[in-house]
Amino acid sequence: MNERRAVGAMLFVATIIPVSDMLTVFSKSYNGVQQAIPHIAATIICSVVGIILLATKAQIKAPLKKEVVLS
Repeated sequence: MNERRAVGAMLFVATIIPVSDMLTVFSKSYNGVQQAIPHIAATIICSVVGIILLATKAQIKAPLKKEVVLS
């Protein structure tokens, strides 16, 4: 597993942290959706970026050919 996929896996697995924080916020009677919005945003960002990093393949760039310029 290369570094890109490892970061993707860790981001996807680490999605549980903002989810558990959001559940803690919702468990309090004095908190509402406004207090949970940062946790919802973090959950969406972590899961989407993690899935993208896991699903895409690394692109191998071909070496550039040097052009000979005659003056």
